[in-house]
Amino acid sequence: MALTSLIPSSIRSELATSDPRWRSKTILHLITINLALVAIILFATSIELWDGNFFHATGPSRGDWTDGFPLAPLCAAFIFSSASVINTFVRQKRLPILLNIITYAFIIIILFVAIVFAGVGGLFPHWQPEVTRSSNGAVICNSLNMFTRECEPMIYRIGELQIAAIIFSIFVWLNTTFLTLISIQEWRDMKAGKNHQLRKLELYNPDYGHGGRTGSRLPFRGSVGRMSYLKPPSRHGFSRYSRTHNVSTDTSKTVPFVFVTDQEPSYPPPIRYR
Repeated sequence: MALTSLIPSSIRSELATSDPRWRSKTILHLITINLALVAIILFATSIELWDGNFFHATGPSRGDWTDGFPLAPLCAAFIFSSASVINTFVRQKRLPILLNIITYAFIIIILFVAIVFAGVGGLFPHWQPEVTRSSNGAVICNSLNMFTRECEPMIYRIGELQIAAIIFSIFVWLNTTFLTLISIQEWRDMKAGKNHQLRKLELYNPDYGHGGRTGSRLPFRGSVGRMSYLKPPSRHGFSRYSRTHNVSTDTSKTVPFVFVTDQEPSYPPPIRYR
């Protein structure tokens, strides 16, 4: 509500006309921007500390590539959400729905894989419980307790940063998933609206949905049969259609007549009254 109160009513009305879900999407985009920015800062800080104290014995790089991998989808989420918010308030229009779905799907897939790598390759899984101190309070570090806080405090500092960055990344992933579901629902609504308009055109426009010859229907998905209420054909026309259509010869009544052949029927001349 605080966000919408700062926007003029004219802009709010234009946004509501072009995109009825602009409020919920804008809030999700703003949350994604802040969460992604915090996650990027946390990962960047942990990478700097890691490279100054440790290295990877396996993998594509000796540096902290497991924490660097999530930076790509997080930056993509930050940039695309920022572009969406700017486009909403500057142009008062939404971005193409298919573009949103493709971008969100890319971010969701890549960010999920990156979070898994960051969790498996982090330092916090190697934490060890606190060691028992000797009688004089000293701690003797060896290969059995080398990953304890007393022997290697830097591991805990980097691990805490990694945990915080992963948590923020998970929230970014959830927000992006919600935005994806909204875009998919918008796409389904758009398709349903087009199909509804197509049915209306087929019902009210006899020539719509036909090919070059009369009666050769084009295959429309979900189309319905059309029935035109016409007067029965003349004698000549009735003799040609009497075997196909069981219609009444009484020309004073209006009966349902369905075109199912490729021949154009003839109709009786209009009756004039004195």
